[in-house]
Amino acid sequence: MTRALRVFLALVLASIALGVLAPGAQAAERIRQFVVEATVNPDGSMNVVERVTYDFDFGQRHGIYRLLPVWDELPDGSRWIHPVTVEDVMADAGSVPYEVTQTGAYLEVKIGDPNVTITGIHDYVISYTVEGGMRGLTAGDLAAGNPYGFTAGDAELYWDFIGDGWGVDIYQAQVIVEGPGRVLAAQCYSGYYGETAGCNDRISGLRVTVRKGLLFPYQGLTAVIAYPGSAFTTPPVQRIEAM
Repeated sequence: MTRALRVFLALVLASIALGVLAPGAQAAERIRQFVVEATVNPDGSMNVVERVTYDFDFGQRHGIYRLLPVWDELPDGSRWIHPVTVEDVMADAGSVPYEVTQTGAYLEVKIGDPNVTITGIHDYVISYTVEGGMRGLTAGDLAAGNPYGFTAGDAELYWDFIGDGWGVDIYQAQVIVEGPGRVLAAQCYSGYYGETAGCNDRISGLRVTVRKGLLFPYQGLTAVIAYPGSAFTTPPVQRIEAM
């Protein structure tokens, strides 16, 4: 990952396994599949649906939780505000208890019944909306380098769709982003925080698809997508607040 914005960090609930492993076996938790479907709207907001197939193996847990950043600290100490609203949470195609609380820069979405333990494979669907995640490119941005021929006013989405907080392997990761206009350019990065390893990305019409076959624990996946400014009803502007 290339900056401190850690969108969509995810960690397993800090509950302790209850010691009911099969003889000679060890719990090997992992995410079998992590699929993100995002829609960038003409007003600059973004609707996100995450589908996480989590395998608890023999370990007994209550569920998972997600940390969704609502602001990001910039190099000058100011904050880039991008509020998140959780719309719905499901588990195994049905309702599931969940709690949303804000702690500092994050919304914590705790998913699962604290009075019930689960094991094995479970499918989670988390739906939320992000406001203020786009930014308009300025002449100053383009002066430093402009290999794609952008113009001032074009818009950029730079988002950590799979944050680097997962402490387990992710066997299959895919991100699909549908935009409000043609895609000017797209690129994806994967790896540990600060790394910029490549991944598979493809542009098809208004859609960008990003794939990674395997992410190791604490590796994430970021997509950078640029759109023409004319695709938006109002120019995307970062909401910056001083500390």
